[in-house]
Amino acid sequence: MSDILAGYSCNGLPTSDVADDADDDEATSQSQFILEQSWTDVVRDHESLDKRQRDYQEAVWELLTTELDHISKLRVIVDVRNTANTSSRFVAIVRLS
Repeated sequence: MSDILAGYSCNGLPTSDVADDADDDEATSQSQFILEQSWTDVVRDHESLDKRQRDYQEAVWELLTTELDHISKLRVIVDVRNTANTSSRFVAIVRLS
């Protein structure tokens, strides 16, 4: 676990567009969180929107990207917890042997 935490300290948290290669389900799950660079890449005819509509789209995009960043950080916490649980079970097995 300390290696994982040290890796996060040195390299930062994984970005949401990097899929874990742990297994296909995880990679598929991660790929659901890949976003375009801007809401203008998603909204057709964005040039024709008035200022109020553009501001609204900008606010929605900010909320979406913030939430995805939050989910990514929560995944890191879960991964660290799972690693800690696995490590503590391994230590317990070694001590019993």
